[in-house]
Formats: sequence, structure tokens, C-alpha cells
Amino acid sequence: MYSVYGEGSRSVKNDDFYLKKYPDDIYSLSAPLWSAKPAEGSAIMQSWLVKGTKCTLVIDSPMPELSGFREYIETQMGLPAILMCTHGHVDHIGCNSQFAEVYMAKEDWSLAAGDGIVRSTEPDAYRNLSYRLIDVEETECIDLGGRSVIVYHVPGHTAGSIVLYEKETGILFSGDTIAWRILYGMSDWTPLEVYMDALRRISRLDIRKMQ
Repeated sequence: MYSVYGEGSRSVKNDDFYLKKYPDDIYSLSAPLWSAKPAEGSAIMQSWLVKGTKCTLVIDSPMPELSGFREYIETQMGLPAILMCTHGHVDHIGCNSQFAEVYMAKEDWSLAAGDGIVRSTEPDAYRNLSYRLIDVEETECIDLGGRSVIVYHVPGHTAGSIVLYEKETGILFSGDTIAWRILYGMSDWTPLEVYMDALRRISRLDIRKMQ
């Protein structure tokens, strides 16, 4: 979850969470527990929040799960929260159980059903999750009230990896698809040309800021 978005101003702090505000009503949500690196080169986890007028979009939910994740977001934002996972890896689905519904590309449902580590081989294993998964389609527009983000599928990091783009601000939320190092083929084999074609499609967007 590498950020090249720019500097923010820390606005809220408590013992569990840090909320940092950026321009365009964008926030990063982190926690000391998620920032502790267990090994050299491991990721520092956080969520991104996009605030609309009717709801707040939560992009990814780190692990380990911290109780009150959803409640904290909804209290600070003053709006209902909806969760979208950029893919099904364990460090992006850790707090999913605090939501009744979670948006995720169906290609990664079996990965989420395998605790985000290995894909479950049981048919429809995702039905045993404590939350309901909702598929997101290519170029689907997610309305937050007064603003919206568009879904683009970029299989490569996982089969179901997506990025989210807001046309008006030019912000791209890239998950682990675009980072300071190449994270291609971390769970699945996607033909390289398929991955490159998806990246070329993304490169044609008017991207002005990226996280």
C-alpha cells in the first residue's frame, strides 16, 4: 500500500488508530499494530478512506483485526462505511468480518475463503464467510454521493486484483498492483501479456495522484 499521494495532516489519534487527512476528503487510516514490521521488507498496512456525501468508501482492511475498525471510521466520518478490497490477500481482508457486505472481484473470492493465504478448493467456500461478497465489474462506477470511483481489473498480483480511479481528482487507488516494487504473480499465474495490457489501459487514464 505504497503512497505517492503527498503529505497529509494528522487529524485524529487514539490508542488504536491514526487518521490522517489529505486534500479532496481523502484519509489514510493506520494503526501502530499494523505499522510494526515483523520482517525486513514487509509491508506497512493501512486503509484509504474516500468520503462522499452519503457514505465513505473504505479501501482494504488490514490485519490483524482491530475491534472497532468500522465503528471508528463511521464515527469520525459521520457517514455509513462501505468496504472494497483491492484483492483477497490476508493483509487486505483482516477486518472484513466487521462488515455485512464486502465488494471484491469474484476471481479472489476463493482466496478470501482460504483466509487470504491459499485459495480454498471447496466449491462455494466463500459462502461460509461471515460477510457477503459482492462482485465488482470492469468500469463499474461506485457512487459515494457527490463523487464516484471507477473499478478497473488488473489481474497480475492476484487473479482478482483491481484498482480504483476517481476521474474528477485524478486519484488512483492502486492496492498492490502498482507499488515501489513489482508484486506480480504473488498468488496466481496470470500471463504476463494480460497483466501488461491491463497496465497499459490504466496508463491512459489522467492520473494525477496515486496511492
